[in-house]
Amino acid sequence: MWHGLGAIAIIERLLRFTYNPEANAAYVSFRPVAPGEAAETHVMEPSDEEEARAVGDLVLDTTRGGEWLGLEILGATFKLPAALLASD
Repeated sequence: MWHGLGAIAIIERLLRFTYNPEANAAYVSFRPVAPGEAAETHVMEPSDEEEARAVGDLVLDTTRGGEWLGLEILGATFKLPAALLASD
């Protein structure tokens, strides 16, 4: 597993990362997305309380063909390193 600021540098080079502190939500774009291209949203909710503490809610945006466009991480401060959230 990647740890520390080295992982942050790798993520920043490969992906577009944004963080909204008001919503406590982070978004990772896997590539640039054209307006209207995100056709489907898949909410991946935890199946039980234990999984909710470990994973939290994730929302995956895809094209009609199933290509992954981005991933929203709800409750980001509980799941991601503070240094990553501060780097936005």
